[in-house]
Amino acid sequence: MNLSTRSYVGPKDQFQEMVGGFGVSGTDPLKLFVRSYGPHLAQFFGDAALSDPMVTIKTFPGGEVSLENDNWSASDAEWSEISDEYKPSTAGDSAAFITVQPGLFTSEVLGVNSATGLGMIEIFTYDEMNKK
Repeated sequence: MNLSTRSYVGPKDQFQEMVGGFGVSGTDPLKLFVRSYGPHLAQFFGDAALSDPMVTIKTFPGGEVSLENDNWSASDAEWSEISDEYKPSTAGDSAAFITVQPGLFTSEVLGVNSATGLGMIEIFTYDEMNKK
């Protein structure tokens, strides 16, 4: 599975965060890689790119936070297992690994400190992306 969406991201208090939903079927947990671009998009959109994205994955319904990531960390052990093409090129982008149980989820991207601009979220199944 690959999921990708690009949209304008505005202040959360004005209900302008980017929100999308996805489901995981089956009976086994699934490891995902979640990436949210903002600064990386500046090479394509200049100042219109979101300067500091934060990504959140929540269960649905209920809204329990399963993942929250502001800036990616190259210190995660999983980074050595995946192809360089998936690694963010900009420190301000968000990226993290998460294992989820089957169910429904929402992904939210918002700007840290009320930052606004074009943002993007991508979700990959880990098993498919770690084949170097």
